[in-house]
Amino acid sequence: MFKISNAIILLLMILVSPARSSPEYLESCSDGRLKNAYFLIGVADIVEVSKFYQRMPEKYFKDIKDITGTIGRRKRTIKYYDFNRYQLLMGDYELFHLTDENLPNYRTERDKIIFKKTLHGSAELRAFETKKYNRSTGSLDRHPLFGLIKRKERSILIDILSSISNEPSENIEPSIEVKHDELVFLLTHYGVMHGEIVLSKFHLESFGIPNTHALLKMEIFGGQQDKLTREEEVNLNGVFCAVYRGFVEQFPNIDPAVSYGYKDYFGLASEILPSWKFFKKNIALFKIGNVMVLSIIGFLLLYIIIGRYQKTHHFRCITVKKDEQ
Repeated sequence: MFKISNAIILLLMILVSPARSSPEYLESCSDGRLKNAYFLIGVADIVEVSKFYQRMPEKYFKDIKDITGTIGRRKRTIKYYDFNRYQLLMGDYELFHLTDENLPNYRTERDKIIFKKTLHGSAELRAFETKKYNRSTGSLDRHPLFGLIKRKERSILIDILSSISNEPSENIEPSIEVKHDELVFLLTHYGVMHGEIVLSKFHLESFGIPNTHALLKMEIFGGQQDKLTREEEVNLNGVFCAVYRGFVEQFPNIDPAVSYGYKDYFGLASEILPSWKFFKKNIALFKIGNVMVLSIIGFLLLYIIIGRYQKTHHFRCITVKKDEQ
């Protein structure tokens, strides 16, 4: 009878959960599982979100058996590539160079090229190894993307890109570069990584104007769950769900997303600089515009400095004349 009463109470709690919470997540959390979740943090919430993150290890993870949590900092750079007409963006593809500078006690440095295809909510990944060659033997060695990839793997990526766009694969170029400064709470089980919760401060490079954003990421790594016992898996997924629920209850105004990638950064770029697409295709005009703006600012500063000098000099002259009289 006691168990039945608890089940009824739990069911009622799920049914009366806030309407802003994602039904998909509530359904997945009801059986102790959590899909990856991403929250773009607004300026008004960043302080409280930081406090939530600082309290999180002690509040949610201290009693998990055989699961170790490690906190560290990570510098992450993601450079996305696309064609001039954004065929990858329009087709839900992502091609990016990911570089991580991690604390050596929980993960080695990472440097890889990743092609990602999203289809019906699931993602297929293909990673390409990077290698620096001392001697250039052709145009691909000097290419901003193919020059980073091992020569024997370049033909695979060329075939993939040829199936997406009629443009020559060599026409692909950098699109957006994102710099992340991250706090990482990494969960391991006897040295095997199973997930991480990341609070990231990031900015979009090469815009000529300051921009700073924050992102909370909850990620469970795929392919690792079979290495856990059933009890360990339930505990790990359950505590991830508890963190998720705790966050959406405290911040119901921040909508969750099941992924955060190229399209999302592209949308931010368009908000920061609505004419960004035009300037990206006309880089010379963008540079000329930057030079003109900086020149105008320089002239204004010079005008202010000269004006103040003239006023000071005039005052000194008047003072000297009065002293002479």
